[in-house]
Amino acid sequence: MDRKQIEDEHIVARYLADQLSPAEVDAFEAYYLEHPSMIRDIEQALRLKEGLATLRDRQQLDALMRARRWRWALPLSIAAAVMMALAGVLAWQGGHRGTPPVAATIQELIGDAKTPLPIGGKYLLVRMRGTEPALQIPLPASRSALELQMLPASGTAGAPYQVEVENVDTDGRSTLLGRIRGLTPGEDGLVSAVVDSGNLQAGRYVVLLTPARVDETTPAERFAIELR
Repeated sequence: MDRKQIEDEHIVARYLADQLSPAEVDAFEAYYLEHPSMIRDIEQALRLKEGLATLRDRQQLDALMRARRWRWALPLSIAAAVMMALAGVLAWQGGHRGTPPVAATIQELIGDAKTPLPIGGKYLLVRMRGTEPALQIPLPASRSALELQMLPASGTAGAPYQVEVENVDTDGRSTLLGRIRGLTPGEDGLVSAVVDSGNLQAGRYVVLLTPARVDETTPAERFAIELR
């Protein structure tokens, strides 16, 4: 896979929408691991997708569609509204946009000194059951990596796993911060992901763990954390 194929076949958008074949996913992930600049394109597409979802949740997207007066007005209106919807999210993500907020390994979270972030803590998450309280995690005083560990119900049979981290606001609305695919349990049976504390703020988060080798109707396992 090369850059031209990625652009011509809209690979980034299809990747974020889970519309690629397993072979295409492997080829694309191999490409962006060798070309870190591709991460910026993925982040931009993801932010646009999140912005449109925010507009839909606020019931503003339909109004924009109905308000069209000129052929060029619709895309401009949507683009402006998406930027406004994303402004709050981008503001608290701080000045660390060059690194992903969620990663598979500590080596992927690079600090200002161009070296991997120090580990600020390692936490075993507890699966959500009804109104069970979220795991309390203190935010480190300085920017560091927080390792989140989960024991999947499907074990190694469910691998590879996908992990998603969502921020939940006071109204209960979720915003996707990052997604990682291709995770496998370690020798201890745990699936691990790391998050950059510099891209987080105090509040409630939900971590979703989804096995790839099960029926599509199987719900993701949910883990709640509270950063304070």
